[in-house]
Amino acid sequence: MAAIALLLLVLFTITPTAAQNFGLGTILCLVAASWVTFGGFLVYLSRIWRFPVIASLLVLALLFSFWNDNHIVRLAPPQEIPRLDVLKAFDNWYVLVEDQRRGETHPLYIVATESSGIRAAYWTVAVLGEIQDKNPNFAAHLFAINGVSGGSLGAAVFEALLPEPNVASFKDAGTEILAQDFLSPALASMFYPDLLQRFLP
Repeated sequence: MAAIALLLLVLFTITPTAAQNFGLGTILCLVAASWVTFGGFLVYLSRIWRFPVIASLLVLALLFSFWNDNHIVRLAPPQEIPRLDVLKAFDNWYVLVEDQRRGETHPLYIVATESSGIRAAYWTVAVLGEIQDKNPNFAAHLFAINGVSGGSLGAAVFEALLPEPNVASFKDAGTEILAQDFLSPALASMFYPDLLQRFLP
């Protein structure tokens, strides 16, 4: 098991997305097995050396955390971003739609989507994609999308797909994107290379 854990450490350090081939449940089981293996070895060393190896490693990790943080986020200086008020934004939207579809009726759509993690994201992109597939003029008359958490993610995926050429189905394309496993690579990175880095100066 120790050899497997080391191989997984190397694999997830080089390509974290490889964890998508294992799945969340498998990753958690492998992590537990790795911890039991190395934890048992550390307990064994503590007994034969009569020294608190695990406690010492935890103290070292706490000490090293003062300078080995590899998650520092680079901060940009504050910037003043001019924002249009709703009426001005509506005027701009109407002028654009009128130029593109002069003489037609211009319905106005406002979408509100709620939070609920990946479920809300998947549902949002599926619904918006289905509407766009059945009504190609929908996006042109979409004035605003108000979303939070997962809903905003689904809205962002839908917006990103609109300028893409040759999209056969916006619903299928969006749900295919959000059907991917995004959690397993994050967990694999957290429990393997990132966890090891906590104990390195």
